[in-house]
Amino acid sequence: MPSPATRNQQIEEQFMMWVRWMDTLNHSLFETAMNKVYPSFVLTVDKNPAAGDFRTIQAAIDSLPIINSVRVIIKVNAGIYKEKVNIPATKSFITVEGAGADKTVVEWGDTAQTLGSNGHPIGTFNSATFAVNSPYFVAKNITFKVGKCPSGSS
Repeated sequence: MPSPATRNQQIEEQFMMWVRWMDTLNHSLFETAMNKVYPSFVLTVDKNPAAGDFRTIQAAIDSLPIINSVRVIIKVNAGIYKEKVNIPATKSFITVEGAGADKTVVEWGDTAQTLGSNGHPIGTFNSATFAVNSPYFVAKNITFKVGKCPSGSS
């Protein structure tokens, strides 16, 4: 595992690449955007490893660069995905697209009173089944719900 200094240098370099890329765009806050943004790539999630690139949504998100600056579509095939998903602030421009709101479900069973690894309740903020902390996120044709999964299972 890289040292914290090396990791921080990588983050800084990726951030500066993003800043330089943003500078190349012809945009204005008060005008219609002239740039058409098309997805850079599409990832597929399926519970069957032979049918997708990843078995979990979180694994697909984790595969993206630390600072993501291009539209990525994560297609989630039909199924019930029992997992807790967190999209960090630096992974922007993610679209999660299910096979239908009645066919693709993400569920997890945490509540504010669920005990964390430190033995204390995790609280409301950390109890989300699907937490989105990044800008330009889109979700479509997918359902997020609180299930009855015991903490630590998937």
